[in-house]
Amino acid sequence: MNLHEFLKHLDGVRGSGGQYVAKCPAHDDQHQSLSVGEGKDGRLLVRCHAGCSATAVMEALGLKTADLFPEEEPSAPPKQPDKWVEAEYLYPGGTVKKVKIREADGGKFFYWQHLENGRWARGRGSEAMLYCRTELAQEGLALLVEGEKDVDTLSDLGLCGVSLPDGAKSKWRPEYADALTGKICCILPDNDKPGREYAQMLASELSGRAESVKVIDLTALWPELPEHGDVSDYLASGDLPERLQALMVSLSEAPEWQRPKPKSRSLPITDLASIEEKKLEFLIPDWLPSAGLVLLAAEGGVGKTRIWMEILSALSAGRPCMLDSPTVHREPMVVAFSSAEDSVAGTLKAKFGLYGANMKNIKTIQQAQAEEEGTMGRFKFNSPELEDTIAAIRPRLFVFDPIQSYMPKGVTMAARNDIRACLDPLNRLGERLGIAIILVCHTNKRVQAYGRDRIADSADLWDAPRMVWMSGYTKDRAVRYLSVEKTNYSKKPDSILYKIDDSGLVELVGRSPKHDMEFVKETSWGMGSTRTAPKREDCQRFILDTLGVHDGKMPTAELDRALNLAGYSNNAIKTAKAALKAQKQISSHQTGSAFNNNKTFFTQLSMDDNVENPFIGGFDQ
Repeated sequence: MNLHEFLKHLDGVRGSGGQYVAKCPAHDDQHQSLSVGEGKDGRLLVRCHAGCSATAVMEALGLKTADLFPEEEPSAPPKQPDKWVEAEYLYPGGTVKKVKIREADGGKFFYWQHLENGRWARGRGSEAMLYCRTELAQEGLALLVEGEKDVDTLSDLGLCGVSLPDGAKSKWRPEYADALTGKICCILPDNDKPGREYAQMLASELSGRAESVKVIDLTALWPELPEHGDVSDYLASGDLPERLQALMVSLSEAPEWQRPKPKSRSLPITDLASIEEKKLEFLIPDWLPSAGLVLLAAEGGVGKTRIWMEILSALSAGRPCMLDSPTVHREPMVVAFSSAEDSVAGTLKAKFGLYGANMKNIKTIQQAQAEEEGTMGRFKFNSPELEDTIAAIRPRLFVFDPIQSYMPKGVTMAARNDIRACLDPLNRLGERLGIAIILVCHTNKRVQAYGRDRIADSADLWDAPRMVWMSGYTKDRAVRYLSVEKTNYSKKPDSILYKIDDSGLVELVGRSPKHDMEFVKETSWGMGSTRTAPKREDCQRFILDTLGVHDGKMPTAELDRALNLAGYSNNAIKTAKAALKAQKQISSHQTGSAFNNNKTFFTQLSMDDNVENPFIGGFDQ
């Protein structure tokens, strides 16, 4: 027994597409508790949600349980109940006859095929067949449409309609071209995007094989043709002889289909005379351009966070900042930041208050909510989330601290292409939206290094931004400097000298014509053999930051290589790792084996939530 025969025994049947519900005959059912479907093997699937067994259901209908299983293949396609069938199409020709049946109410299609032994089997088989009611080999003109209904419409008018078995969803097969070689092929697509794409596919495959290939735009014959409308709709829309005559004229006069020329891969080109020159503008004269990237680099403890907090506070309140002349006047403006190291509620907000910031004008990410929603992890450079967030805020200045926390997964800080792929789109975003962007990073520990050589890991951290600021200690350890080490806009301004006062705020000391190289060479720790070894705490912070950027886990060899590039000695690395392991901040393990030549050692952050990390989330002094 097949599905449709079984449904005739039930009451209250509803459904389509092979899935139905009905009233269960085994109990007083008021809610259509019985689900009925068909398995891949043809077996009927019956389930009463009120708990009646399949056996009880079949007995209540006076049927046998064996009736749930498919019978031997019939010698003819079983007659389908009229209430479930919309149309039946007999596929002629070929070595196998096929019947395609479409269920009513927009239901799915299913096939029966006539086998060589004279019996019929469910399924479409593997033979490629076109639907055509005439002897295609004897026809000179073939009108290619999207479905059997249109073929029948054209055939009733004495025309040769042809359709691929799945309409616009059909995949091309070489056998189709064999059947249409030498024919005059006119393609009549439905009025929708799939139809137009289907027409281009047919034309491309038939070009060079058919005697003629034309694509007919039915909307040129009837502009009111609705979306998804087809040739049957066109012919039924008015006087049939008149519509048919117009169609035949169109078939005759339509131009031959031409293969589209490949699109040029050349980028848009213009001359300089057509480009409007933009005047260079600064948010902070000589220090901060009004759009694009600026890199702020310094070793730990110098006060990087203090610097950008003072600048944001001043801009938000409309007063001069530490980089300005005291006479500068500006209107309050909206600024923003995202800090992965310091707590906004626990640390930063209080400091902004001490700086006299206009809190309404300083925007930041609600990290707790973003992490709960699962979006914080996608807030990375070159991501739609980051671009949409910046565009929604539209601040005049956005600060990211530190840069490593916003690098996408898989980015290697020492790889030039990786850094460029992140920073170039970010720079263009800033210029397009008119937003200045400050990126904060740590310098390395290389002996006697200054300027470009102090930027950790990648030269592109220096090359990609339009400006680079560097901060460090003067020979008087209480006084620190902030200098412009690279600028694409103007001459370098004098460096700023500052202290951190007892309340933790930046206190201006003065200005100096010296820059990073002079300050480094003046310090005893910048003179090669007299330089003290990097502090163990600095090395520990670098290890934890680097692991954090790589999702908490790295091959030990890669981690050590990054530490060496940053200027840490092997002894310093060994000592720092031992301290972190003793504090249960990190752990090590290996995968693979020496026997299989795939042994790899890994270093990873501790997975113990009870262990507090003293190096992540602290305030940069």
